[in-house]
Amino acid sequence: GPYAALFATTFMIGRTATAHLWGLLADVYGRRVAMIISLLGSGLASLWFGMTNSYSQAIIARGMIGALNSIVGVSKTVATELAFHNFDKCSNKNEDREVAVDDNEQHDQQLQQLETRIVGRVMSMRAYGFLIAPAVAGFLAD
Repeated sequence: GPYAALFATTFMIGRTATAHLWGLLADVYGRRVAMIISLLGSGLASLWFGMTNSYSQAIIARGMIGALNSIVGVSKTVATELAFHNFDKCSNKNEDREVAVDDNEQHDQQLQQLETRIVGRVMSMRAYGFLIAPAVAGFLAD
């Protein structure tokens, strides 16, 4: 009922409230710093969540997990930046010659395909984590 809804919503409220701040942090201090802080913060908040004794503590801990969880957004940004960097690095064209409109369209299409492939891999790894983590946790709990 309403307790489960509040419980599930708290994570997304925390995540939404801090998304812009994580973007600023990643832009100012770097993607790596944002990812490390996010992983450590989410891990500590998850431990706190696992050790709570009351519903109110669980709600606050769940909100903190959401607030400290920026790994997906930063990972997508890193994947996109890597796609652009690697594609431009691999497809250096002569800068002196004029590039036809068809070449620009083909370049954009290839770049979009590479970006799609890389972001797809990032998201599939996240999905594998959702599949494997409960199995590992169940094994370790026994």
